[in-house]
Amino acid sequence: MHNKTLTNNYKEKCFEYMREIMSPQVFTTWIKPLNISVDTPENFTIFDIKSDAKNDEVNDNNNINNINNINNIAKNIKVFLRVPNSFFIKWIKERYLAMIEEFSESYFGFIVEIILEIEQDKQNKVKNNLLFDNFTLELPKNNDSNNNSNKKKNNSELELTKNITKNTTNNLTNNLTNNKNNKKNTNNFVDNYEERLRQSHLQKGLTFENLIAGKANDLARAAAIRVSENPGTDYNPLFIYGDSGLGKTHLIHAIGNKILTDLPKKNVRYIHTEDYYNAVIQAYRNKTFDKLKQSFRLIDVLLIDDVQFLTGKARSQEEFFFLFNALVEAKKQIILTCDTYPKDIDGIDNRLMTRFSWGLTVHLEMPELEMRVAILHKKAELAKILLPDDVAFYIAKNFKSNVRDLEGALKKVNAVAIFNSQPINLELCKEALKDVIVKTQQIDIENILRIVADYYKVSADEILSKQRTKKVIKPRQVAMWFSRELTSHSLIEIGLFFNGRDHTTVLHAIRNINEMIFLDSDLKKDISKIREIINGEK
Repeated sequence: MHNKTLTNNYKEKCFEYMREIMSPQVFTTWIKPLNISVDTPENFTIFDIKSDAKNDEVNDNNNINNINNINNIAKNIKVFLRVPNSFFIKWIKERYLAMIEEFSESYFGFIVEIILEIEQDKQNKVKNNLLFDNFTLELPKNNDSNNNSNKKKNNSELELTKNITKNTTNNLTNNLTNNKNNKKNTNNFVDNYEERLRQSHLQKGLTFENLIAGKANDLARAAAIRVSENPGTDYNPLFIYGDSGLGKTHLIHAIGNKILTDLPKKNVRYIHTEDYYNAVIQAYRNKTFDKLKQSFRLIDVLLIDDVQFLTGKARSQEEFFFLFNALVEAKKQIILTCDTYPKDIDGIDNRLMTRFSWGLTVHLEMPELEMRVAILHKKAELAKILLPDDVAFYIAKNFKSNVRDLEGALKKVNAVAIFNSQPINLELCKEALKDVIVKTQQIDIENILRIVADYYKVSADEILSKQRTKKVIKPRQVAMWFSRELTSHSLIEIGLFFNGRDHTTVLHAIRNINEMIFLDSDLKKDISKIREIINGEK
């Protein structure tokens, strides 16, 4: 039976434990939403276990009986972790279940059964959505003491895309301040897909169907699909960040295109931050800023690309702050992309930085080899290029930084094939890319070691030494990780370079960094900066 007292105590202690070992972002996203309950035998309390343990110490004659008693209790205790969907189950199992099991054994004094299951919403059975069915995420509380008053006062809204729909702005009235029903003004609804696509400034070809899914983008893609199915409800804003060329723009356009198709009455607008800034400047110069602000009152889904370009633009930041508050209060959806984590953006007002983290923040990582091969095949298919598997593998193996580099290499190989009137094969590919790959191969382990050592302010000799202090362990593992990521050396070869270490040591370092990149925002920042330095020396 459900033990309410034990459930509350277990949940409190478990959350305390998990907070200590993971970042606040990870805890809020994956642990806090868990609906935890503990089932025990009737009239059971945690003191039953403590009592048996105490008897076990005092009376040796009862050892076997007490152990059997504890084992029987353990069999009848079940910890249920109820989660929103199957994707959530997979993610918890792969990353956090071992931590919860470790805590549970410490809490109870023995191993108990932990059951992961999808929670059923009895009051509102919504259709099963792809990956993120019925998933809601509690938004973090904002510590800004002026937040509530600011929200009430903010009746200004903001800018426009580069040629934002003149027809729409001309039809605006002063009554479009707050639509209590969060419904679009039907008088302005454009019942024509091509015209809505033109007004939205979306690229028609950037869809979820054309987006290759993989480990590098599984969370971001799943969240994006969820937002496109229920804009303005679950994650607001959705903040997508990652290095250049990893697919942020594709993902944000895919969201917009799906909403445009599936929810035709939603007013969708894509705008690059630089165009937004230029529109603000132009509106002030022409004294048409009121019209510009009014036009945003019609937008249901606002997609802002490369928000890092707001850096240093104080007036645009202020206006965007007002717009952000107004749209979120009206349950309009905001999706943002950036090249870095919200709190790491330099030159952004703290109020905006806080609001960027209100919803869900997802990271686009470097695509793994298999994903890069799949991306190449998809690009080739769309361009009607016959791409042999060995050629795709060769390109993917030598171009690891981002999708743009992959696409550029594919275009160059195809161009050489056309100019020479030859089919694409491995020999032609190697010849076409030899100059580019030579530059890439200039990155060797020795250079990686030097750059990582300089970054962490330790010597290369210290990293190669047998020292196991905190000062050198992290740089050593980062250097091993980059050596595997950016060179073609095997684990054994990398281990030999690092003072004859075993390949299993290298593998452990790589796995540890792969895991900690997700959990540790500071490490993510380090990896990104070191990569920039390495790429700058090519």
